[in-house]
Amino acid sequence: MVNEKYAIAMAETLHYLKGINQNDIDKIPSKFMKFLKDNASQDYVCEFDYTKSLKELSLRKD
Repeated sequence: MVNEKYAIAMAETLHYLKGINQNDIDKIPSKFMKFLKDNASQDYVCEFDYTKSLKELSLRKD
């Protein structure tokens, strides 16, 4: 089990990737994607506006 703040970061990463082109996602190693999915928080709810840049999103700072 990973630290909760890392689990939240993984959930945010996976949620952000939903707005990325599938061709780019396919470049990410499947082993790493499995690690993210296995360790991401199941309780954290992400609400991203995909029209904003990554810098404009309200991601957790810690």
